[in-house]
Amino acid sequence: MLKFFSHPKTQVAALALWAFMLPIWNVGMSVAMFFLLFVAVITSIQNKKFVLLPVLRNPIYLSLLVVWTLIAFGLFRGGENSLVLKEIKTLLPLILAPLFLQNLSPLTKNDEAIIWRVFFASVGLSALVCVVYAAFKYPLPEPRSASLFISHIRFSLMAVLALIAAWRMPDIVPAYVKIALTAILCSFFFFVGTLTGWGFLIVLIVLLFASKSKRNKFIVVGSTLALTSVLFFLLSQFNESNSFQTENGNRIFINIAPLELDSAWLARTNRPMLQKDARGQLVQTTLIRYLTSRGLTKDAYGVQQLTDNDISNILEGYTNCNEPNWNALEKRWHQIVFEYQTFQSGENPSGHSIFQRLEYYKAAKFIIQRHLIWGVGQGNVKFNYSEAYKQTSPNLDEKVQHAVHNQFLSYWIAAGMAAIISFLLYFYFMWKQGSDSEIAVAFVIIAFLSCLTEDTLTTQPGVAFFAFFSTFFFFLPKKIVSSST
Repeated sequence: MLKFFSHPKTQVAALALWAFMLPIWNVGMSVAMFFLLFVAVITSIQNKKFVLLPVLRNPIYLSLLVVWTLIAFGLFRGGENSLVLKEIKTLLPLILAPLFLQNLSPLTKNDEAIIWRVFFASVGLSALVCVVYAAFKYPLPEPRSASLFISHIRFSLMAVLALIAAWRMPDIVPAYVKIALTAILCSFFFFVGTLTGWGFLIVLIVLLFASKSKRNKFIVVGSTLALTSVLFFLLSQFNESNSFQTENGNRIFINIAPLELDSAWLARTNRPMLQKDARGQLVQTTLIRYLTSRGLTKDAYGVQQLTDNDISNILEGYTNCNEPNWNALEKRWHQIVFEYQTFQSGENPSGHSIFQRLEYYKAAKFIIQRHLIWGVGQGNVKFNYSEAYKQTSPNLDEKVQHAVHNQFLSYWIAAGMAAIISFLLYFYFMWKQGSDSEIAVAFVIIAFLSCLTEDTLTTQPGVAFFAFFSTFFFFLPKKIVSSST
């Protein structure tokens, strides 16, 4: 029995199982990883040797271990120790996987190809299911709900890496599989409207293109500067002429007769205006925006002009009469424009995912300025954010008073300056050691960017993504193919 678990094919199967579970099932991720750890222990018993030093000497591992240790020291700094234990537990796969899996038998090129094919199949299959679901349910009031298995943001990280790896690694899968995978994943990005997916894919392609030659670098830098200049010009024009909120060019919050609206809406639907629609928005606000989008007056007469389909749309949470015909990207763009108008108007940004983040950064800055060197301790993070929001963003709804959505700053707040420096070194050493592999570099770029825009390592899929690919690229033993003379 022990020989079965320690057999190289069993090890490859266990690795492939973990790769397969990454985009599909959180529980499956954990089961697959711990089965793999068990296989590594059995292999060590069979070989009568448990290797420790290679990983413990690796600066990638050591830099992350420093972060984890500083987080763990939060147990001695007061506050809610349950929050510290939760963070320690969440990061545990990143600590255990390299330490144990370095004891597996070396992977051959064929073994690596099998694992990649399984990962491509899993990403493609899960995306296809989501696309079919979105197509049947189209139009979805909330496009992100089409990401059925894991968060659309975490899935996007895996999808982008799968696309880059499929196209840049020769002889792993045939061309028709690459084309099919690209079509399915781009359809997923389209239906879900994930800016993370599109943005990371474009950035990665641009960076990999720039790395090929000095000429390419000049092209990329020049194009970036030109596009940035155009964007700032357009925003400046937009700022001058649109410092108010609009729907289809009509100003929203003017000429409103609230009492007429309330009585007319109650008579039309037998429902009060101060209830929530299907999206959790106040019906009053949804109704006003919808009337504005149709160019109707915001009074009893305007409500009377609404069709039954309009009433249904409002109750579903549609704020614009054209929204049922928009695709996910059009919806997301409209949301961004409205959020920007709200921000420019100086109104409460609660519920606006992009401009809420400015409030998150204010709170993070407030905490860091007062705990610059040592941080506050993981157990005190929640309390300090609560106090910070009272000072920096008192009007922000309590239910959206979240952490900063930046993994680097999160570690700085929780464990101090040493933690953020160590975390930056973690990426530097991965970049340095992986510089000979374009796919390893692609993973490092994706991982780094995700930590700039999200608290990626506070979620199981995010940690599993990091743990699997960082171990796969930098810690798993690989067979060295000797060149023939």
